[in-house]
Amino acid sequence: MVMINTSVGDRSLRSLIDTEHGTLSRELYVNPDIFQQELEQIFARCWLFIGHESLVPNPGDFMITRMGTEEVILVRDRQDHQIRAFLNSCRHRGEKVCRYDQGNGLVFTCPFHAWTYDTKGQLVGAQGINNPNSYNGELDRSQWGPSPRLPTARMAASRCSPRSRSGVCRRTGRSPRSPRRLTSSMPR
Repeated sequence: MVMINTSVGDRSLRSLIDTEHGTLSRELYVNPDIFQQELEQIFARCWLFIGHESLVPNPGDFMITRMGTEEVILVRDRQDHQIRAFLNSCRHRGEKVCRYDQGNGLVFTCPFHAWTYDTKGQLVGAQGINNPNSYNGELDRSQWGPSPRLPTARMAASRCSPRSRSGVCRRTGRSPRSPRRLTSSMPR
């Protein structure tokens, strides 16, 4: 069972909301304790919407979005045209591999040691990778793909007629969990 904190310090969260006048205290937006609670109890517990397929319509199109405090690359793969999402972080030193908000690219490259990832998020190159003295000659690229903290993007229905009471789309007959169009990701 999850414990939901209903107070911050010696104050109740309810005291920060004025339902009579429809206003919220500024503290709800700037208090680091409330922010941390939201990260733990909202962002870390459920699927998060991180983008729509129309934002990356062409192979190689990408955009940067956020998942809680993590920066995420949403990209349409160049080969199979699938939409993928992975952390904007090099597995080697943690530096950003994409410095642009959006665009179209072949690969994402870390500025430190040129670790290079394709649009699937797989490691396809690194500085000195073909030198037997580099990485003790033991760099297995298949083990250094997308960050394990972010699973492959999950798709959910997006173009749907109003749902019936059962939650199934009247037009397609699919449930909201059926694979389709919207991209979301479940944080670990």
